[in-house]
Amino acid sequence: MPSELLKQIKAADKPTLTPVEVPEWGVTVYLKQMTVGERDSFEQEMSQRVKGNQLDNPRSRFLVRVLCDEKGQPLCSVDEFAELASLGSKPMERLFEAAQKTNRMGDDDLEELAKN
Repeated sequence: MPSELLKQIKAADKPTLTPVEVPEWGVTVYLKQMTVGERDSFEQEMSQRVKGNQLDNPRSRFLVRVLCDEKGQPLCSVDEFAELASLGSKPMERLFEAAQKTNRMGDDDLEELAKN
């Protein structure tokens, strides 16, 4: 059973949603801050999807976990990352960079995953 302090922390720990305008699409999408479990899941998946020294679709696999609507509902499921992979690179790269900042995931983190 969680302690009272843990209950208090969990009640206060609300996911951050960052709005991002995407003029190419004429919409605003939101980036959510991943939970530590979601980040662990992403890192585990990426470490299993290294081909040579390259990660397999890291941008799409990362963005599928953080792109959402204003209510925090994902745009698609993790298994549907290919839906995002089919979108234009210019807005997706901007979203990826913003999502990296929101989730404190730098290029170095991704490079480290590719080495493992």
